[in-house]
Order: sequence, then structure tokens, then C-alpha cells
Amino acid sequence: MKKWLLIIIIIFLIIIITTFLWLGICALLLRKEHITEVSTFGDTNTKGEIFVAYRPGLTNYQKETNDLIVEELVNKNWTVKTTTISSGTPINLTEFEYIIIIAPIYAGKVHPNVKTYLNSLDLKQTQVLGIAISGGKDPKSMQNLRGHIQTANGKLIGELHLGFTGKPEIGAEEHMIDFIKEYIN
Repeated sequence: MKKWLLIIIIIFLIIIITTFLWLGICALLLRKEHITEVSTFGDTNTKGEIFVAYRPGLTNYQKETNDLIVEELVNKNWTVKTTTISSGTPINLTEFEYIIIIAPIYAGKVHPNVKTYLNSLDLKQTQVLGIAISGGKDPKSMQNLRGHIQTANGKLIGELHLGFTGKPEIGAEEHMIDFIKEYIN
């Protein structure tokens, strides 16, 4: 009987240690800064320029959202500059007609890198679209992103909250494209 109890205790300890290691790795990945160069897409003879900034999350969903939006805007004859949100992201955005912020939400709050970036900006009433991507449909998620965009003096003209539970919502791609079409011609 003591042998079984010892085995159960060892298995329990292994599970606890593994869980804490996994949580620690996730915490490190969430805090890691993702610095990328600004990439430009589209011709120079276009309707104008749009800046799209995203913060990668634990999944590739924010990057996929960014790529889908960039493709749609280039097809609509816009020049698009895009990069990740980091300490290297440009803060002088006065040349852009629109700014799109794609932010992961954790526990109802904008990722700290996004918050720090938005707090460093003065958007001078530039038109902003905010896209919050979270692991659920908590209405506070979009409210949190909205607040940071407004604090940065951005003119929030549209907002989209996408819930993510391991895979994109059914119809999410079409929903994003419709969202972009609604606000940007």
C-alpha cells in the first residue's frame, strides 16, 4: 500500500512541477519583445498610406490577421507599412491616413508592450481601427484597448473584438475583411 501511495505522490509532484515550468515558459514568451523592421507593401501611386502594427501573441493569429488585412488593403490600392509593436516601432505616425492596431488581450487587458507603445504616442486625431484578439468574448477586452487608443489621442473610428479558442472563429477572415471594407474604401 505504501508503494502505491509513493507512486501517486511522485506523479502528483511531476504534474505540479511540469505545470509550473509550462506556466513559466508561457510567461517568458508573453514578455518577449518581438522587434521587426517596418515592411512596405503596395505601389507608390496609391490612395495613401496606412500603418498596421500588431503584437504577436502565443499563437500566430495576430500575424495572420495582420497579413490578411495588409493583403486586403493593398488590393484596394493602399500603400501599407506594417511592423510588430515593440520598443523599435515608429512613434511619428502623422504621414498616415489610418492606423490599425492589432492587440492580444490577456485577462481582459492589453498586452504591456501595446500599452507602453500606445502611451508613447500622440496620434493627433489620426483615424484608428482597433482589433482586440483574446481567448474569449469579454467586453472589457475591447474597452481596455479603446481606452489606450483614446489616451494616445487617436480618433477611434472602428473596433473589432475577435475571440480565439485555439483556432479562429468560423467566418473570422470574412468578418475582418468586412470590417476593413466598412471603414476604409
